[in-house]
Amino acid sequence: MSDDYKPDDSELGNIQIGQKRQNNENGGPASKKANISESDTVQIKVLIPSAAVGALIGKGGETMRNLKNDTGCRVQMSKNQEFYHGTTERICLVKGKISSAMIVMGVILDKIQEKIEGHHPLDPFDLKGLDRTNEMKFIVPNTSAGMVIGKNGTSIKEIRETTTANIQIYPKGWH
Repeated sequence: MSDDYKPDDSELGNIQIGQKRQNNENGGPASKKANISESDTVQIKVLIPSAAVGALIGKGGETMRNLKNDTGCRVQMSKNQEFYHGTTERICLVKGKISSAMIVMGVILDKIQEKIEGHHPLDPFDLKGLDRTNEMKFIVPNTSAGMVIGKNGTSIKEIRETTTANIQIYPKGWH
């Protein structure tokens, strides 16, 4: 391809020079909110309490292998003794289509809940005296934190209102 190549109008689609986002179907600028579908690929990092890691991995890695075969998602656990900074929790990476990743997240929650049942509910995550039986921790890169929070916290507020989840955001290294 030559150095002076310039795309023609058909290759530019709805994007205008100097414009960051495509126009919507009405010709106006597209919304800042990402338009995602269930077939888009996501990468989710979630912290897994040490007590639940074995149940998630399964004997000889069977549970994780089955998750990959059943959903097509890549599911990877940090190595033994490799904990998220300042915790005793391991990092689980889930990568795949949104719809499949949500199935994997459901299995992860089920496995954590199974390990909690029959154990003292105040210590399922190896943190003394804290009731975290229904808590999930996600790792969000600094580059994405603004999108998760939204301008003036609008995205977080919307998530809280639609899901009734109690969402807390902590800076890196907080524990």
